[in-house]
Amino acid sequence: MASKADSFFIPNWPVPDSVGSAISLRYGGVSEGPYSSNNMALHVGDSPASVQANRASLVARLNLT
Repeated sequence: MASKADSFFIPNWPVPDSVGSAISLRYGGVSEGPYSSNNMALHVGDSPASVQANRASLVARLNLT
């Protein structure tokens, strides 16, 4: 399970080795105001720069680059 310090958790589901999964959480992130969390959505009015930073952070932490 994830803590408030985590922005995602990796479930322990029985899947083939070629399948990966992670679930992003609302904790963390750089978004401010009503989006003050780890917002990943561009369609809700959050700053596009903040959303891109949140997404880039998740990609980096999951070693997807």
